[in-house]
Amino acid sequence: MSKSKVKAAVFLAAMFCLAHATPDDYRINQLGYYPAANKIVPVKGTADSTFVLLDTDGNTVYNGVLSKYFYWSLSGDSVKHADFSDFRQEGTFWIKTSDKGMSPPVKISTNVLYDVSMASLKTFYYQRASMPLEEQYAGKFARPAGHPDTSCLFHSSSGKEEGTPAASSPGGWYDAGDYGKYIVNAGITLGNLFQFYENFGGYFGDSALNIPESGNNVDDLLDEAKYELDWMLTMQDSDGGVFHKLTTLQHASMTAAPEDDIAARYFIGKSTAATLDFAAVMAMAGRIYDDIEGFEGFADTCISRAERAWQWAVANPSEFFRNNPAGVGTGAYNDTIVNDEFMWAATELFITTSDTSYIGNMRHNIYSYNWPASWESTGRLAPLSVATVPNSLDSSIVATVKQRILNQANSYIKTLTNHAYRIPNNNFFYWGSNAVFANAALFLVYAFKISDDSTYIKAAAEIADYLLGKNAVNYSFVTGYGFACTQNPHHRPSLTDTISDPVPGFLAGGPNGSPKSYSDASGSYETNEIAINWNAPSSALFAAINAVFGEKRSTPANGPIYLITCFEGPGTIEISPLKTTYEAGERITLIARPEEKQLFMGWGSPILSMKDTISFIINRDMKVSAKFGRASELVTNGSFSTFGGWNFGRMGTGAGTGSIAGGEYHAEITSGGTSDFHIQIVQNGILLLEDATYVFTFSARADSNRTILADVARSGGDYSTYMDGVYNRKVSLTTEMQTFSFTFKMKEASDPSARITFNCGQSNHDVYFDNVSIKMLDPDPVIHKGAQRYGRTLPGFCSRGQSLLLQLSVVDPQKAWFKVFDAQGRMRSNMTPIIRTLSKGKHVVPVNSKFTPGLYLIRYFDGEKLMTSSWTNLVR
Repeated sequence: MSKSKVKAAVFLAAMFCLAHATPDDYRINQLGYYPAANKIVPVKGTADSTFVLLDTDGNTVYNGVLSKYFYWSLSGDSVKHADFSDFRQEGTFWIKTSDKGMSPPVKISTNVLYDVSMASLKTFYYQRASMPLEEQYAGKFARPAGHPDTSCLFHSSSGKEEGTPAASSPGGWYDAGDYGKYIVNAGITLGNLFQFYENFGGYFGDSALNIPESGNNVDDLLDEAKYELDWMLTMQDSDGGVFHKLTTLQHASMTAAPEDDIAARYFIGKSTAATLDFAAVMAMAGRIYDDIEGFEGFADTCISRAERAWQWAVANPSEFFRNNPAGVGTGAYNDTIVNDEFMWAATELFITTSDTSYIGNMRHNIYSYNWPASWESTGRLAPLSVATVPNSLDSSIVATVKQRILNQANSYIKTLTNHAYRIPNNNFFYWGSNAVFANAALFLVYAFKISDDSTYIKAAAEIADYLLGKNAVNYSFVTGYGFACTQNPHHRPSLTDTISDPVPGFLAGGPNGSPKSYSDASGSYETNEIAINWNAPSSALFAAINAVFGEKRSTPANGPIYLITCFEGPGTIEISPLKTTYEAGERITLIARPEEKQLFMGWGSPILSMKDTISFIINRDMKVSAKFGRASELVTNGSFSTFGGWNFGRMGTGAGTGSIAGGEYHAEITSGGTSDFHIQIVQNGILLLEDATYVFTFSARADSNRTILADVARSGGDYSTYMDGVYNRKVSLTTEMQTFSFTFKMKEASDPSARITFNCGQSNHDVYFDNVSIKMLDPDPVIHKGAQRYGRTLPGFCSRGQSLLLQLSVVDPQKAWFKVFDAQGRMRSNMTPIIRTLSKGKHVVPVNSKFTPGLYLIRYFDGEKLMTSSWTNLVR
């Protein structure tokens, strides 16, 4: 097997004294762009009016004009758009502005989303319950079978009498980061996948996913969907009603692997919503599998079961699963408004059977589509099926439905066109926001299907850009895809295996509460959990875009891979070995070098380490960031000037919302649930250094006297406290604002992703917070103990008029030397004679050498210490 070459295009903006920004100021789709798609990149904080595209040799291949400023109040970002949509050349390029330096690599290709579309659908295989994941299909993510579910008990909420024999309900997919299986969420998930299949046919094909059923002449999407359908059929009761969920009584520990969770499993609840979702999905499956040779009998079963479910729902229209029964703490999926489920089920049954008796239920609100579909609002799938699947509904009704879809699509595009980050709505930032965006994008895909207007599919692709990096936190929210992608999802199988990387292709839940309220930490279930109903629209979206704009081929494994390094604060990063190319699988070592009297404050995701020296194997595009500085305020937005940085968490039977009013955070609690943690206000990503002492302060009040629990703790696992062993400090609140303060010493290893938690459950009284703060007391002992002090930094280049100047500090002029090398290892400048005429101290000297476009390496010996730069482009 031939070794691939890895191009290390490493950009350190601190090398330019006039460009203090990092590549993070360019918000790009980290996977790339299709030649025919929109290519619009927000550039944060630039004052420039033009930009250029550079190729891999540093040549300018495109000159562009930046847009006007766009300000987004929710994120606090001001950006200009670099639009190079008319540039269609394939390859790898860099955007460059005079004040922001160079962007990360921007790729243009006809297969940009092919691999991620396949990986996204393959995640469903990794979520399979009741069967082992074998190495030939799962690779390094192979694991034993979990949850055989061959002897499941009936909870009293199921309607079954005590003593009813256990029943078998194996198979299906784990719903999310937990091990439950839920009919309601299976409904929207399969609805998304089946709608994609009916519009794009056999995109995935047979064997592309490499799953156990591959090779049976059936599209892998349908093979994977059938694994869930077979389980769903076991959830239908003999009277036609469908049980709400199959779970343990409480979620398993975050440290429990699938095979280790052996608690009893229960059929819990029987609901109208679950029954109607079941009916809709089975009706869709009936018409789809009926066209596949050998599956006609299965299709008939699906249709008959759908009809029985419909009959039960009509007879029991108000069997709501309002809340979990006492003693049950798994996902509730409570839904008490089922008009939309009736509409969806009736629509799919009518399309499948042409039985006009369903039309009366179809017409309820069928003409409007004002929000993306979700598990609690599945009726929004109905107009999409009417508009895109052949049916016998009156043609005038179908035409009206299509026009309403296009009207809403036009509204999305109007908002997107005038938005800083080119998104269709400002109000999608709640739990699972990324799935909301993906469903909105799918809506635009189907607008394209019914109109053949490329405006809609281009807009859908821009929402995919958002999911893959063009967002306020500069993350690709898909595990394993992008140079700065989600690495630590809230996902028990990923936390309990021995593999550092998560399963690739999962879509994280995303920002919750505001565009910047996201934390790549396994404990951040509010923003970083995965779920089947989030991966279904993302799988369909990525596949649809590739089907329209691209071709079905994988990116070669031996293609160039780029490393991007950036840092914040006074310090530098040293890279070893430092070369333009690496052998595939070669180990890279990075050393964080803080300046004198400064702290190294940790590596960012995906490393998440406090060690100043790290070593890793590079196998894909990767961004590594370091942070330096003096410890100051560690809490983001503790004075609540905006919503950013905080998450409102609802667990169990807890219900409510969080908002900002008058500079305070208002936790509006409609149901406190039965446990303190059923309502949580959380901030993740707090950096705590070993042996440092911190003071944690906050102000709080309530509508009426009550208590809350406050903690600074580990994010994920057992959520163990860092506050001197006292878990969840109880705080008594009154109607007057009080300030509370706790001092603690960090006695465990440094943690870059600790969390603040205010547990506000068990009471319905609202709580208000202000001035939340964590500060380090006397950071000097920590610096002297744990941080290396270097006191010198690499020289920097800047420009004055037409001259290129060099800024540097000399320790011993008689020993100092300075050399610049090009990418071929040739010395292009030797300023040693000039430097040896200087005195000890800081100097600015002119650079006489001429540099052609390209990457250069700087080596400087100040007379005492040898310093080597990253590869950087010296051309202004």
